Amino acid sequence: MAHAIGAERNLIASATVMDGVLSVWSCEPKLYQSTAGEIPALRALEPEEQANLSVSASGSRIHWAAGDIDLDMDAIREFIDPSERKAAESKYRADAAQYGVAIRRVREHSGLRQTNIPGLSEREVRRLENGEVFPHSHTLKKLADAHGWSVTEYMGEVALESKKSPARRRR
Repeated sequence: MAHAIGAERNLIASATVMDGVLSVWSCEPKLYQSTAGEIPALRALEPEEQANLSVSASGSRIHWAAGDIDLDMDAIREFIDPSERKAAESKYRADAAQYGVAIRRVREHSGLRQTNIPGLSEREVRRLENGEVFPHSHTLKKLADAHGWSVTEYMGEVALESKKSPARRRR
């Protein structure tokens, strides 16, 4: 199936944890290995819990019921391959910057100042708008409330702004 849809790199053929080593075969086929302890989410699990995993029927993720942990091939590669991790971090920073610009634009179009967001400090708003962090759900609720919108309405406005031409981030 993976070959038919061109998803060999993204789908998992099999996965095991033996003697603390996570071995994942992608449908390429390519073997990815790491100690389970190198993956932060798995560190909290006991060795027998680490070994008790299942691959989804679609091959899109590995699931550990003991910790309610799901990892896909992108996450596996990011933990194992430093160049993949660097590329993912770069994409994260670019996405955060674009999202931050959109949050700032929505705030400015509404005539709000960074200090006018109840429950958020000016520093927190500045960090969001500079793309240093992504907002958590409770932060999105505070931003939406400050605009007098539901979270859905607020996210719609942010999405519209994020599709516009990029602006330079303020520092």
